[in-house]
Amino acid sequence: MSSPGSGTCEALTTADRRLLKDLAMRKADIAAMPIQEERRALWSKLNGLHSVRPMVCIFEIPWNEMDTIDSSGEGELSLRCTHALGRDVERMLRRELYRWDHMPGDMVVEQVVEVDPVLLDTDFELEEEVDIRRIDATSSVVSRHFHVQIASEADIEKIRMPRVCLDAEAWKRLSAMLAATSFFPTSPTRPCWPGPTGTPRFVREQAGAAKENT
Repeated sequence: MSSPGSGTCEALTTADRRLLKDLAMRKADIAAMPIQEERRALWSKLNGLHSVRPMVCIFEIPWNEMDTIDSSGEGELSLRCTHALGRDVERMLRRELYRWDHMPGDMVVEQVVEVDPVLLDTDFELEEEVDIRRIDATSSVVSRHFHVQIASEADIEKIRMPRVCLDAEAWKRLSAMLAATSFFPTSPTRPCWPGPTGTPRFVREQAGAAKENT
């Protein structure tokens, strides 16, 4: 599996760069508003156990249900970029702007684009065996019937301790690729779960491939 950081900045077309720059410029304008600093101060006081008022953070959002398609066949959340990485960034920006426009609560918009770490993960080496029933093709939420794989104590040996490591070079390439578009500053993020700003990017590799990076 190729790493998300293996691309080059030339892979982003001029149209993709222009589109991302327009979205990021709007994000930058919002991030420069005085209310952002006010909300940072309120969140800091809340986290320091000196709450001024209840704070609202909305981040569990069924994104597949949120878009409204117009007569042109596109909506606020419709992706236009052609490059895979560009679409990832576009999706992140569109969702952040959508939250700001429709359900901001006390969200804080930062003047950076966060770059999730590129992680190599061997997993538990025991893949799930399931029957899936799906009622909404646009949703990642499905019903699963699990086939039993741990039927006896001896089967516990099938479970392996996962190895997770950071692909620092791929992470740097990914950050450089975005920075090279000159549409917004980039900031590496630390792996965290869960969090209102998103989840880490996990790249699942075969055990042998991960061993080469440990």
